[in-house]
Amino acid sequence: MFTDTVTFYQYQKVDGVESWKRIVIKGCQWSSEVIKQISSDGKLTAEKAVNITIPTQTAVMPGKYMDYRLYATQKPTDGFFTINPTTNKDVAVLGECEAEISKDYTLSQLIREHIAATVSAVTDNTGRARLKNIKVVAR
Repeated sequence: MFTDTVTFYQYQKVDGVESWKRIVIKGCQWSSEVIKQISSDGKLTAEKAVNITIPTQTAVMPGKYMDYRLYATQKPTDGFFTINPTTNKDVAVLGECEAEISKDYTLSQLIREHIAATVSAVTDNTGRARLKNIKVVAR
């Protein structure tokens, strides 16, 4: 069905230490667009928007998706992953990305060096009767 691979970097903070869990999902759809608007003072602005569709019945995922609000309260979370739009630190990268975020390789570097965007919205459509999916919007 879909043929794109997307690498998500899931932000985590445990005992005050920041880290990112790398999640590779195959069988997604990545589509991007540029949204142009004219502001009230007449300036043209352009903003990229990425829409990612993850069909949960056919995509190859590292575990079962869990809503970010539930994920934060569950211990342990082995076998599950989440995508959190509220931190502004979860990132989607087009393709399978091997980079690991660390003190030496920052999130900003990752975004600059790859086709990437920061996750801004997640819609869980897995409760539907047909076409179960997770829809991710990133900017």
